[in-house]
Amino acid sequence: MTLEPATSRTREWHNVDRTVFRDQIIPSERPAILRGLVKDWPAVAAGRASDEAMADYLLALDAGRPVTVLHGGPEIDGRFFYTDDLTALNFRRRSVPLTEALSALLSFRTDPTPPAIAVQSTPTEGAFPAFAANNPQPLLDPSVGPRMWIGNAITTATHFDMSYNVACAVAGRRRFTLFPPHQLKNLYLGSLEFTPAGPPVSLVDIAKPDLARFPRFEEAWATAEVA
Repeated sequence: MTLEPATSRTREWHNVDRTVFRDQIIPSERPAILRGLVKDWPAVAAGRASDEAMADYLLALDAGRPVTVLHGGPEIDGRFFYTDDLTALNFRRRSVPLTEALSALLSFRTDPTPPAIAVQSTPTEGAFPAFAANNPQPLLDPSVGPRMWIGNAITTATHFDMSYNVACAVAGRRRFTLFPPHQLKNLYLGSLEFTPAGPPVSLVDIAKPDLARFPRFEEAWATAEVA
């Protein structure tokens, strides 16, 4: 059976300030797309200019600390996950200088089957100390430090974060497929102890779900929405 695409029904907001965020968006307990929230960031301007300009911007802020990079071969098709027998992960972690990670990403831009490369959830306070001051988040107190994700076309398995997120697309594109929390039972979580990146993940590949193996996922998919 082929599932219909998830619907793009996430509400869009414009000109959001702290009052609207606090009084309307947070209490709704719903996903929200906040258009143009960080359009004036210098980082966004660099991203709009070119990939090289984005890399140069980050390197100018680089504190010189190694960053953790996830690296998977072309055969994983950008999906960081388990091996087929669920006994190991299909990628490896390395600690490398930021310049090495960015150089790798730039070098594979035109490769039709690139390796999957991602700097995941890096606190900017240590890696890019001036980033938060130069690119202030208008909805949150300065005490809430930003984290940075940098990568090529990758897929992260469905998971449940323990913190609320305001995900800012600075350069390139991100696509979120979202499920309501009550669908947890239909997402077939994997191991609680052995996980790809911290929180437990769904075993279902939402791009090509195996409904014979995961039949209840069809119910979850009916509630999914895309941002």
